Amino acid sequence: MSDLICTTAATATCGHGQTGSEKVFIEGAGVTRVNIDTAVGLIFDGGSLSVFVEGCPVSLPGDLVQAHTPCWSPGGQPHCVATTQTTQNRVSAGDAAGGGGWAGQPDLHLNHLALAFPHKTNTKTTGGYALCYKYIGDITFTYTIVNTGASPAGPFNVGLWEVSESLIGYPVTLPRGSDGDNGTFPLLLNEFRQEIIPPGGEVTGTIVLPPDGKKRGGIWDGTKSRYDLAIDGWYPNRAFTLFLDLDNEVWESDEMNNALPVFGAAATYYPAGCN
Repeated sequence: MSDLICTTAATATCGHGQTGSEKVFIEGAGVTRVNIDTAVGLIFDGGSLSVFVEGCPVSLPGDLVQAHTPCWSPGGQPHCVATTQTTQNRVSAGDAAGGGGWAGQPDLHLNHLALAFPHKTNTKTTGGYALCYKYIGDITFTYTIVNTGASPAGPFNVGLWEVSESLIGYPVTLPRGSDGDNGTFPLLLNEFRQEIIPPGGEVTGTIVLPPDGKKRGGIWDGTKSRYDLAIDGWYPNRAFTLFLDLDNEVWESDEMNNALPVFGAAATYYPAGCN
């Protein structure tokens, strides 16, 4: 069985143009390749098993395109499930791998999230408060992200959120835009850009919440005022989580496993109070 090779003369089913080789052409159009060319999203699943251009399988009709903007907007469904197309009818390639559907999608997991080292201390004893808890120094988190899917994942954004401590122990879904109203939880405190993780790949790193001394007024979780940085407060726990793919850039086989349960970072209680 053979299929006609895709080129830059055609668009994907979403209407976005397919990119292609600048060296190999069919009827004057660049040959489209899997795992390097795009239709805004990466063309990543399918292609020929036997015909390659510049080391990459040539793309054949029906290869999957990674979900891309405006997939998550009203009416954007075609950009979530796009596939490649062709308009040329002269050159074909045999041994089509075929699209893998959901089985071929990437799948991101946050496998580890913890405090990198103790950040909690309390040494000040003046001020007249019988109960005082204090956060001093950076709060540094370590994390491990894996891609257990069959296709590359990324690039994508990862967000560090602070939430109400009532959510400790629960996994929560917090894409960008989940911020509370008027300074209430959840709060997006920091974020970073993660580059592509190959199938089966794993990355580890740290993200820091620095104590820069800024207090955000009006932050309430229903009962008590909180600060958005690692300075001081009157309650022992703050609750944090990371959320993978903050802007829903990666079309995953499972979109519900991008966070671990919220955990609490406790300050040390000092009975003499602090100031």
